[in-house]
Amino acid sequence: MKTIYFYLFLLCTSLTFAQQQVSGTVKDASGVPLPGVNITETGTTNGTTSDFDGNYKITLKSSNTLTFSYVGYNTNVVIAPQLVMAGKKPQAKPFITLKGKTD
Repeated sequence: MKTIYFYLFLLCTSLTFAQQQVSGTVKDASGVPLPGVNITETGTTNGTTSDFDGNYKITLKSSNTLTFSYVGYNTNVVIAPQLVMAGKKPQAKPFITLKGKTD
């Protein structure tokens, strides 16, 4: 019986570690933060929107690819940025730049 509990514990632990939280800021080509950008985990219904300052935070469940979409801008698909960690504080915040549509 102890063996079953041990394997269930390992399964739950591995599922917990499989999730990755990603945060950053969405800006336009001139460096202005974009509020209300739709950020979704590609292939899922998991998503969020950027706040007034262009900041977002999302916990990835199965994919490591994010889709950024905003009215009047090209959709951008990127691999979720990996934060460089020093202890528990991120060294840099990744910036995503959306370019305006030209057509």
